[in-house]
Amino acid sequence: MDEFPRDPCDVLAAVAQHALERPDAVALEGAFANLTYAALQAEASELAALLAEDAPAAIGLWMDNTPAWVVTDLAAMQAWIPVIPMLSYVSPQQVGHLIANSGLELVMTDQPGQLRRLLGAADIGISDEDRLDIAGVRVHLFQLEHPGACVITESVARVIYSAGDPCLFHTDGVCLSLHAMETAAVSMQKVCGYSAQNRHLCVLPLATLLENIAGVHALLLSGGTCVLPGLAGAGWFGEDGLDGAHFLLAVHQRRISSAVLTPQMLASLIAAVEAGSARPSSLRHLAVIGRSAPLLLQKAEQLGLPAYAGYGRTETAGVVAINTSQANRTGSVGRPLPHVDIDFSDDGEIMLRGALFSGYMGQDEPELAHGFWPSGDTGYLDDDGYLYLNDCIRRSQ
Repeated sequence: MDEFPRDPCDVLAAVAQHALERPDAVALEGAFANLTYAALQAEASELAALLAEDAPAAIGLWMDNTPAWVVTDLAAMQAWIPVIPMLSYVSPQQVGHLIANSGLELVMTDQPGQLRRLLGAADIGISDEDRLDIAGVRVHLFQLEHPGACVITESVARVIYSAGDPCLFHTDGVCLSLHAMETAAVSMQKVCGYSAQNRHLCVLPLATLLENIAGVHALLLSGGTCVLPGLAGAGWFGEDGLDGAHFLLAVHQRRISSAVLTPQMLASLIAAVEAGSARPSSLRHLAVIGRSAPLLLQKAEQLGLPAYAGYGRTETAGVVAINTSQANRTGSVGRPLPHVDIDFSDDGEIMLRGALFSGYMGQDEPELAHGFWPSGDTGYLDDDGYLYLNDCIRRSQ
């Protein structure tokens, strides 16, 4: 059997190049320790070799926003092992569905007690356990008792399960190739103008595709610094949302220049500034991905917060369009990224092409009309190429 042809990995190549040219530059800044590009390259390569020895069919990641998450992600990419990120605030039923749907048998976690309780509530046993130290964090490896087999195909690098907005809920995992993720990350890095001087605060869980693509991968491509103080350290407290004052304190202390937020998180940030928290002068770009009310963005502009609306779907590797400081039109979700083609159906549904998903877990490849995927959203482009959203069409998978 011929091996599936491997796409070159831009992020791994960029990390290796930065490690060669700027070995002492800080790539990942954690709560208690930093990793330079040289250290990141070495740790990821060492872990990749270790993972390749056992060659698991996939790895589930149940971890906080620390450098250990990024090291493990890069190691899995290097070893060509698919990653299934796991949100920490989902229910036992959702975790049980994820494991049953994907056939996942190995989970890596830095929160073993919490995960053990959740697996127990989902009636999933642990057959074996090991431990590793990754980027200064003790990580537990749980081998799960699971009767099924992993059905992830060789072309898939990541499977995303998400919850929340009914327009974005995926009962079956969204399968993405490395090429799709890399394409989106390269576009985001170029359009947002990230550079080696950029310091990005990861405030969304790394289990969300958006933070991975628009945050970590885009920043590593540019040679900048990803700041990973943990979710609580960035002011994110699970389903309770963002503590705006805590977030601003982290931005002040760590001289943050960019972050990715949801509209609800932007609302919390605006409330904190209106309550007296100072706006950090270091901030340059807050990407707000979702259905942002124009009044919310106008309020942010009045307060001097550099918030720019964008739009994305998991099936399109996270990001479709984004406003920037150089090209911003309030009310729109920005211009499409360079790799994205947009068309519209007769009823106004947005049809997307470029960096598309490979299908849903356990299902056939998506049916596309001339390569375009129906997004489930309606909208239009204005004469200057800015995308506007109207309604969300609830679709079954």
